[in-house]
Amino acid sequence: YPGNLDPDTGVTVTFSPVNFVGCLNCFDSTALGTFAGTFGNQTLRGEFFGITADGITDDYAALTNALTVMKRTESRLELPAGVIRVTDTPKCRNESGVKRGNWTLAGAGRGTVIYQVTAGKHCLEVGSYDVGAVTSDVMEGITIKDIACVGTTGTARALYLNSIARSNFENLYLCGDDVDLYIEGCLLSSWSGIKLGYAAFNENPTSGITLPTTRDYGLYVANNNQAYTTNVFNGLVIEGHSVGGMYVYGGSTNTYNNLTCEGEIGYGIKSTSEWDVFNGVYVEGITGYALDLENTQKVTVMSLFTNRETVYLNNASAVFVNSRADFLIGSISGPNSFYNCDGTIEYEVGTGGATETNFVSCDLYNRTHKTTIKNGKSGLSTDSFSSNAPRPLCEHIIYTQKP
Repeated sequence: YPGNLDPDTGVTVTFSPVNFVGCLNCFDSTALGTFAGTFGNQTLRGEFFGITADGITDDYAALTNALTVMKRTESRLELPAGVIRVTDTPKCRNESGVKRGNWTLAGAGRGTVIYQVTAGKHCLEVGSYDVGAVTSDVMEGITIKDIACVGTTGTARALYLNSIARSNFENLYLCGDDVDLYIEGCLLSSWSGIKLGYAAFNENPTSGITLPTTRDYGLYVANNNQAYTTNVFNGLVIEGHSVGGMYVYGGSTNTYNNLTCEGEIGYGIKSTSEWDVFNGVYVEGITGYALDLENTQKVTVMSLFTNRETVYLNNASAVFVNSRADFLIGSISGPNSFYNCDGTIEYEVGTGGATETNFVSCDLYNRTHKTTIKNGKSGLSTDSFSSNAPRPLCEHIIYTQKP
C-alpha cells in the first residue's frame, strides 16, 4: 500500500495491469495527480476518485480526475447512480500533440446525472485540443452511454462534442439552458436513443435537480467546412425549445431514422446540410416551420408526418415520399419531387426570386390524396409539370390561380 504519497513530491509509482484498478483509491483524487500509461481493458469506477454523486458535494475535481485517467489509460469509466454536482466544466480533451481515444464513459442511465449549477458552463465537454475549432486533431473510437446531463437556468450546453470521429453515443438524456447537444465537426459516428429537452425526463426530473427554463436548442450541429460528415442518428427525441428543436449547419450525407420533434416554440427542424436522409419523422405542435430546408440540395425525406404544419423549401431541392405536410416552395428552389404525399403545395409569391420554372420543376407522382397547388402562374395546368407525371396520375390535384 503506497500510503502518504503527496503528488508534489515527484514520487512515481508503477502499476501492472493486474493491480492497477485496485490501487487507484490510494490517491487523493482532489490533488489531481498525473496518470500515464496504458493498462489494457480495465474498468474504472467513479468512486475510486472520490465522486460522491450525492447532489450536494462539488464533484467537479473528482470527475475531472476520473476522466483524465480514463482518457490516458484508454479504459472504461463507470459513473455511479445519483446526482454528480459540478461547478465548472468537466473536460475530456486531447492534449497538445497527443491524440486520445478508445475509451468508454458509462452510467446508470437516467439515474446518473451530471448536474451543472454554474452559469455559462457546460455539463460535459469532449473532443480535440483546440476548443471551438474543427481540426484534424480528432478524438476517435470513444463511447458515451447511459448518462444524463442537466444544467440549471443560465448554464450553457449539456453535452459539447468537438472534432470526434468513428464513435458511439447511446441512451443519453440531455437538457441544457443554451443547447442540449452541441456537435461541432464530428463525423462517421452514431447516436441512438438520445432524448433532448423535456423529453429527457418527461418533465419529471430526478430528485435534487431543476430543469432549465429557457432551452434554446435541442440539437445544434455545426459542421463548418466538413464536406462529408456521414453521421447516423437513430431514435432521436426532441421536445420543448424556444428557438428550434434541431439545427444542422453544413456537412452532408447524414441519416436521421425515427426522429421525433414536438412542442417547439420555434421551428422543428432546420438544415443546410446536403445529401441527408430523413427516414420516419414525426413533427407536431410547432410554432414555426416543421421542416426548414434552406440552401441545401439532394435531401430525401421519407415518411414525414405532421399535423399539417408547413415544410419550407428555399433555394433547396428535395424528394418527399409518403409524407403528410403542407409545403411552401420559396425562391430558386428545385427540382423537388413528391411521391404519395398528402397536403397543400404552395408557391411562395412576392419573394423577388421565385419563377414559374422553379415551381414547374416540382414533379408529382402517384397521388393518392387530394392536393391543392396554390399561387400558380396564370394558365397553370398539368401540362406545365414534368412529363414524368402523366395526367392520369394527377387527377386528384386542385389548381388555383395566382392572386
